[in-house]
Formats: sequence, C-alpha cells, structure tokens
Amino acid sequence: MGTHASNTAIDYNRELGDLWEAVGEILTQLEDTQRLNDLVLHLANTISIGEDRFTIIGSDSLSTQEAIDDWLRERERNIVNFSDTKINNAMGDLLEYLENERKNEKEKLEQMKNNYWKIWKRLA
Repeated sequence: MGTHASNTAIDYNRELGDLWEAVGEILTQLEDTQRLNDLVLHLANTISIGEDRFTIIGSDSLSTQEAIDDWLRERERNIVNFSDTKINNAMGDLLEYLENERKNEKEKLEQMKNNYWKIWKRLA
C-alpha cells in the first residue's frame, strides 16, 4: 500500500507542476486584470494549503506496517478529496473566467469584422 500512496503523492506533485505551467502560459497571453490575478492567487493559496496539509509526517505511533498502511490510505483519500473539491473548485472558477474572456474576445472580433465591412462598403 505504501508504494501506491507514494505514487499518488508523486502524481499529485507532477500534476501540480503541469497545472502551474499551463497557468503561466495563460497569464502570458491575457491582459493583466485584478480578477484574473485574484483567481490565480486563490488557486495558488488553495494548492499551498493542500501542500501544507499533505506534507505532514505520520505520527510516531505508526509502529506497525498495518498502522502505516492505514495512515497512507487515509492520506491518499484526503489528497484525492482535496483535489476533487478544493482545487477543482478554484480551477473551475479560473476556467469560467477564461471562457468568458474567450467569448468576449470573440464578440469583439466579430464586431470589428462587422465594422470593417461597413466601412469597406462605404468606401467601395
């Protein structure tokens, strides 16, 4: 069991690294707004809380393999639960913002296209 729980923690950390890489790329492509900064900060704080919570070492009372395995299983459940709720909620808020920004940009481009054609027709 210990190996599986350790792999879960390693996968979790790897996925966090991938997440931050994606967030970094997003931030380089978008206008810097307070709302975007707040959402990224909320995500960062949420992840930080998880990191603090899950780097806690097991109690000294874990003297048997069974106790260690039980503790690792519980830790794995907690990591999965935290990811599925807290991190997903923070990421969902960021994705919702990005989707709205994408729609707004699409609408702006459509309006620019319409304006362009109106001007072109007047000039023709």
